Parts: sequence; C-alpha cells; structure tokens
Amino acid sequence: TNEGVADNLPLEDIAGICGNLRALLAENDADVPSVLDSNRQILSRAFPQSFRKLENAVNSYDYDAAYRILEGEFQNDK
Repeated sequence: TNEGVADNLPLEDIAGICGNLRALLAENDADVPSVLDSNRQILSRAFPQSFRKLENAVNSYDYDAAYRILEGEFQNDK
C-alpha cells in the first residue's frame, strides 16, 4: 500500500505535483481529473482539511475554485 506516502515525500515533490495541477487548472485542462486521481493519496494526506473540497470542485468542473483551494493550502504550508 501507499500508506504514509505524503509523510515520506519531500515538500518539493508535493510542490511539484501542486504546481502541475495548478497550471492545468489555470488552463481548464481536460487532464485535471485524471491528474488529481493519480495523486489522490499524496494530496489527501498533504491537505487533509481541504482535499474533499478540492475534489468536489474538480468533479464539478469549478477549476477556479479548485485553483484557489490549492493556492490557499500551499500558502498555508510553509
């Protein structure tokens, strides 16, 4: 299993995933749902308080809201 993945993942890697996802969100890219799904375990552990909101925004194709959620989480996380 991938339990503890985010705990063992360097912040730079999480930042890279978030940067990629933010870029896709900014472009309203059709790959956003698959990228979110591919990184679900990492992101849900990195942002346990807001992952569900992020996922709901993506599933509703509200990419502006999803972008703001990611941006806010990343700024909160040193």
